[in-house]
Amino acid sequence: MTIFRRGEPGYDENRLGLNRAAGESRPARVVAATGEHDVAAAVRLGAEQGLPVGVMATGHGPAVPADGAVLVNTRRMDGVSVDPAAETAWVQAGARWEQVLERTTPHGLAPLNGSSPDVGAVGYTTGGGAGLLGRRYGFAADHVRRLRLVTADGRLREVTAESEPDLFWAVRGAKDNFGLVVDMEIDLFPIYRLQRRRGGGRAARPAAARAGARAAGHGTQAAVRAGRLDPPRSSRRALCRP
Repeated sequence: MTIFRRGEPGYDENRLGLNRAAGESRPARVVAATGEHDVAAAVRLGAEQGLPVGVMATGHGPAVPADGAVLVNTRRMDGVSVDPAAETAWVQAGARWEQVLERTTPHGLAPLNGSSPDVGAVGYTTGGGAGLLGRRYGFAADHVRRLRLVTADGRLREVTAESEPDLFWAVRGAKDNFGLVVDMEIDLFPIYRLQRRRGGGRAARPAAARAGARAAGHGTQAAVRAGRLDPPRSSRRALCRP
């Protein structure tokens, strides 16, 4: 287990995620975890020093609120294995969807991933996971078979619907609020052909989206997302300069 402190080489590299425009935290310690035992040791370190504990894999979303905390970076835990017969995949905490798909697609299978290959599979899934095929299959979190996670007492637990039903239910949607997930087993599904259309104007109108879905043919599942992306405050000030 490698630990970085403020000002040390490697500190910034391991505390900053992919989406740096979404803000950043300055943890007291950053743990570069390479396995489950490192994650457990980091949780115990936080307990011993009276520090909160946060976790980051890809850093694709908003910055983890980890100022003064122990931040566990799991990006090196990126193992993926596939069981084609069972149509399942085992995914470690730091694996990105791109890495999962590289292993599953040769078998004609795919997970219920989102639209970006750079998102961490575990963080996406434990946050619920509303994907492109959600209308047919539901949330990605609905198709987790088991999880292994480290709870606040530093214990490594294997959690299933049968062994610990309450914790299994809570983790699939609460991200890291009940423990740090080190790996999970998920269902896989036959590969579908997907079409993606983006843009504003007419393409963004609900009526146009419905017409496109009908034109694609019988049995098509459509997912439409609209949103507004504002620049961060620092960028907003820069845009206003003469």
